[in-house]
Amino acid sequence: CTPYRPVVNPPYFLIVIFLGFSLQAEGQKIGLPEPDFKKDMLFAFEPGMDLGLNDNQRSELMENNSQFLDKVVDIAGGPGTDTSKMIKINDMVSDREDVMETILGKDTMKKYRKQLKKAIKPYKSKYKLAKLVI
Repeated sequence: CTPYRPVVNPPYFLIVIFLGFSLQAEGQKIGLPEPDFKKDMLFAFEPGMDLGLNDNQRSELMENNSQFLDKVVDIAGGPGTDTSKMIKINDMVSDREDVMETILGKDTMKKYRKQLKKAIKPYKSKYKLAKLVI
């Protein structure tokens, strides 16, 4: 007499649930962000004291950050497909690299970008756009 061995099927229901969540996350549209988006992003974009910026650099960078985020919000809330919005935002991010390098210099800009990536991390789950702005 052989012992009873239950047949273990793969947990199909877990696969279905996982796919459902994946499709739901992919299906999110790029639209007008929540009202706190700009405030939270400006906080994350605040340059640290360890960068050694002078008052003029800090002021110019923060003004540029504010203008950049205004444009991102305008694009996100404007007409067009998600793909076209992502392309526009990615183009702005690329153009912004040159502006940041002009304001900060190459080495400081690299340090600032590392700081930005770390500061934005907590907002990526709250705001879909946070993933696109760095």
